[in-house]
Amino acid sequence: MPVGGDAVPGANGGSQPAQSRSRESSQPTTEAIAAAEQPTLAAPSSTDRTDSLGATTSLDAIWAAVLGDLETSLSAEKVARWFGSTSLLADDGAVVTVGVPNLFIQEWVQQRYLGAVQASVAARLGARRVKLRVDGQLYREFRRDEARFLEAQPLAALGENAPAPGRAGAVDGEGGPYPEQLRPGRAQAKNPLNDNFTLQRFVVAACNHVAFNAGLEVLHKPGKVYNPLFVFGGCGLGKTHLLQAIAREYFRHGRRRIRYLSCESFTNQFVQSLRKGNLDAFRNKFHNLEALVLDDVQILENKVKTQLELLHILDAIHGRGGQVICASDMRPRTIPNLHEQLQGRFISGLVCKVEAPDFGARLAILRGEAARVAVDVPESALHRIADAFSGNVRELIGAFVRVAAFGSLIQEPLTEDRVQSILDEQVWNQRRGVTLDGIVELVASRFGHTPDTLRSRSRVRSVSEARQLAIYLARVLTEHSLAELGTYFGGRNHATVNFAFRRVEKRIQDERPLGREVEEWIGLLQSGSR
Repeated sequence: MPVGGDAVPGANGGSQPAQSRSRESSQPTTEAIAAAEQPTLAAPSSTDRTDSLGATTSLDAIWAAVLGDLETSLSAEKVARWFGSTSLLADDGAVVTVGVPNLFIQEWVQQRYLGAVQASVAARLGARRVKLRVDGQLYREFRRDEARFLEAQPLAALGENAPAPGRAGAVDGEGGPYPEQLRPGRAQAKNPLNDNFTLQRFVVAACNHVAFNAGLEVLHKPGKVYNPLFVFGGCGLGKTHLLQAIAREYFRHGRRRIRYLSCESFTNQFVQSLRKGNLDAFRNKFHNLEALVLDDVQILENKVKTQLELLHILDAIHGRGGQVICASDMRPRTIPNLHEQLQGRFISGLVCKVEAPDFGARLAILRGEAARVAVDVPESALHRIADAFSGNVRELIGAFVRVAAFGSLIQEPLTEDRVQSILDEQVWNQRRGVTLDGIVELVASRFGHTPDTLRSRSRVRSVSEARQLAIYLARVLTEHSLAELGTYFGGRNHATVNFAFRRVEKRIQDERPLGREVEEWIGLLQSGSR
């Protein structure tokens, strides 16, 4: 679930006083906007200021001195990890503004190190209030550094999980820096790591701030607090987002023996190992992990042998100081026929619930999505969507995608009335029962293919083009998620489905005849006549 919300301290907006010295304004990327809902203060150049002793000192030099103080009071390792991508943005004589690259680091520094920063700044500049702000330029630099770090990891460092170039685990025939189970965009059972599921894009609000903060704790002290961490709540509320974001951060901070998977995948692997007689190999994949991140625990219902095997694995990981993080649609004690000892293991750590987002959180999610895909949707229209979808986040984002797609299709401003008519059409689609099969039958007939061909793995150009159009229509007219559409269209991953949707969206903007044809197909599907 995408942006930081009201629960994040130290994220106040507001304009800077005229005497504030800051570098040229640098707007945040869409992802940085999705990480913090406030205007981004520009980052400083080496603008000079005159301190209380009359010496001319640059903001960069002042910050370097503060970091030197922190290395003494904290440690060089902590300063490198949490302050390596920070910068002193401005000093107006009353407030010192420190730039950070993302919401995750902002939250961490705010909660743990702000006092030490305040003390050093006061010693060097006099009494000042320290304010932390997410800065766009620092965000971009941080992401570039992160990419270079991951690209530089030797395959040998990834152990048995490292795929050779062009072999299993590679994407499109290319090797890469992630172990197979953490490779972004790779289909892993029904839970690929979604590139959009990062801590920076997670909306922190009253509905989920306990789970989010607990996640930060287990990142900072894996195996020492909240072990296991068990997150539960209804479908589409961000549990998978949070788990995948934590798994990604574990890897980025140098932990290699980690594994993220769903309980469905775990069960399938366990059953296969029993059939093939290689149970020891299966157990070896898990017993020495630094962290196991396990999604959809409710799937274990009535699976007695799988439950006992998982219990032994959790005990082995816990005994070696490893971290376990789980998510489920239900509390451990309400999962039917869950082994009592496994229940006890789950509740021995921290069990926390995520709730449905309130109106403010839903609005923040929509703003983040609009910024991420660079779509101009009026604030009043976002309010209308947020008001219409009070359930899960998946439906909320699906409604936004539908509104944005129609806006691009008709190439007209998205007024509040237009948005309402699109939302009304969505309800009509549900009543009329627009189905994936119906969409595929219509598109296949227009291209002279069979429905099975569109659902196949064929990469013939005319088939691919028809499939992409069918995916676009399915995304606009149905409630199916990217993962569900990927499964329907031949087992493709969410990234491939999203690419198809975006490509058709771009074509509709550039090719007016195609836009008119797609609009005609939508009318036929909505009317129930093909």
